This record gives sequence, structure tokens and C-alpha cells, in this order.
Amino acid sequence: MSLSPPNILIISNCRFGDSLVMMPALQRLKASFPQASICLLSERDANGTVSADQILGGRGLVDEFEALPMTGGKLGRLVSRLRLMLKLRRRAFDLGIVLMPPYPPLTMALVNRFSLYLKLFGVKRIIAPTQILDFNEKHLNVVDATLQVLSALDLPLPSPSHAPYSLPPLQNGAEAEKEADAMMASAPEGFYRLAVALGTNMPAKQWPLDNFAIVLKRLCGETSVWPVFFGGKEDEKKALNLLQQNNLHGTLVTGRPLSAAAAVMARCDGYFGHDTGVMHLAAALGKPCVALFSSRDPVGMWDPYGEGHTILRINGLPCANCGAVVCPKSDHPCMKQSPEDVFTALKTLVQSTVVRQ
Repeated sequence: MSLSPPNILIISNCRFGDSLVMMPALQRLKASFPQASICLLSERDANGTVSADQILGGRGLVDEFEALPMTGGKLGRLVSRLRLMLKLRRRAFDLGIVLMPPYPPLTMALVNRFSLYLKLFGVKRIIAPTQILDFNEKHLNVVDATLQVLSALDLPLPSPSHAPYSLPPLQNGAEAEKEADAMMASAPEGFYRLAVALGTNMPAKQWPLDNFAIVLKRLCGETSVWPVFFGGKEDEKKALNLLQQNNLHGTLVTGRPLSAAAAVMARCDGYFGHDTGVMHLAAALGKPCVALFSSRDPVGMWDPYGEGHTILRINGLPCANCGAVVCPKSDHPCMKQSPEDVFTALKTLVQSTVVRQ
């Protein structure tokens, strides 16, 4: 491909986890086109979700972030998008990429709409997924599937499960490091710092909070574990109640800026919780995960990338791969992992890890 140096416009439906799993693809583009200017266009802070610029900004992977207007009335959105179109057309982008794994909930209708945006923005060449795979087919991990979108560029790509996957350090991150040190000052030396995510943005993925309490109370009673709770402001009350009702101690990172939360995660030793963006953050920082998975997605699709992780999932259910956001079954069969099995996995993780001193 003879673009030297190209202007690259990426469009993606970025949330917290989505932003993290595209890192190897961004690294591949940077390595192939070191002089390229990369702009990432995505939703920004829609419905209170974490946006791409919050997690990837200042890490050397993306040079510029643009927001796809999502709020306001139809006329207001139309005017905002026309202004964005005129702004981006002036940039004369050489290459446009719809950079998303070709799995549901992505649809070809959305791919085609994003591709149309790129055409309207005057992009010279467009790369996008050509088909959406069925949930019942064997899937690559989303990290590898996102990377494979770049295969149309004839770039050398790593084999599946061997892509580089680590969150680059934050440039000018001294303030975040200082904030993380202050938050972790109460963690006793020699204790295993266990990152915990009690919440999830999909009810179909939620393990009962009472089970979290059972496991953490026993784990803290039998091992030297210091829980560190991550999540949004809505998770803060859950964590406080769990600590107070079970006479436990820990650190709360709930509702903090992503730069500080990532710096705190770097100071943790492992992760326990749901299949969430926090889990992918832990994996991106090299932390072994004990992850609770529903059966709504195919096996392996959203697993934390890399080695050393333990996936706790109920397999063999006839309703597997349903893709449901809210489980239609009253007994929620795919989130019935026993507290005993979860405790055993966590105790094994803690006892096999050399804790920082």
C-alpha cells in the first residue's frame, strides 16, 4: 500500500472494552505507518459510558479524537454532523477504516452506515468488515478479530492469540500516578491487591452481589487479600455496603477518572469480577483474571486476552449464545457459578502469585 505518510480516519462504536481490544490494531497501524496521523471518530460519553479518548488519549496510539454527534434533536444532530463532515473533508484522509470485530451486535447496516460516513468525509480508500459472523460459528477473540479487519491492507499481522496486548504508558501521567499512590496508601504491605468489579452494564452478566460478599469475606479471612473496587459511581454504594456489612476493609476506585483508575490497576496483582471493560483493563496491564462469564456470547469471544486467566462459565446450556442483555429466564441459569468454585479459583490465584513488597 503506497501511502506515505497517510492520514488515517478510524470510525468505531467505542466503549470502554471496545477501546481496549482495538489496541493491537492501532499498534499495527502505527508500526506500519510511523508518520501517519490517526484520527479516531466515535461516540463520546453517550449515556455516561466511558469514551475512547478517556482510555486511549495521551498513549501514543491516536493523534486526534473526534466525537460523532449523538445527542439533541434530529435537526440539531443533522447540523452537527454537517459541520463535522465539512471539518473532516478538509483533512483529505487517505484511508478510512471501520474498525470493529465482525460479531453481533454489529450489523452490516451499521457497517454500511459508517462506510457511508467515510465516503461523505471524502476518504480516498475505505476498509471495513465484509460480513457479520453468526453467533453459532467458531469465533476468534475480539482482539484478534478486530486486528483481522486490517488484513485487507496486506500488512504483516500476528497470528491469533499472539497479538501484542498491553496498555501503553500515559504520556504526562505524573498527576495520575500521584493520585493512584494516594488512593493505594492504605493498602497494607505484603497483601495481595485484588481488583474487584461488582457491577456490569448488562443484567444478563450479573452474578449475585450476595455471592461476591460470601467469596470476599472468606477470601479475606483465609488469605492476605486487600480488595480494590473498580466501576462507576453506581457501583460505589454496592462496594461500601459489602465492606460495611461484612466488616471488611478495602479501597474504592469507583467513579474516578480513567487515567487514575488505570494507574491504580497497574498497582494491583489480579482481577476478580464480570466480563467488563475493567476486566479488559486488567488484562491490558498484565493482571491475571478470575472472570465470571455468562453464556450470552460464544465461548472465547470476549475472554480476557493473553495467558494466565481463569474463566468461570456454565457451559452446555441450550440457551447459550442468546445475546440477551436481560436474561429472560427467572433463574438466570448461566450465572449460577458456585461461591465455592469461585473461592477456590481465587485462592489458587492468590497463593500462586508473588506479592509485591
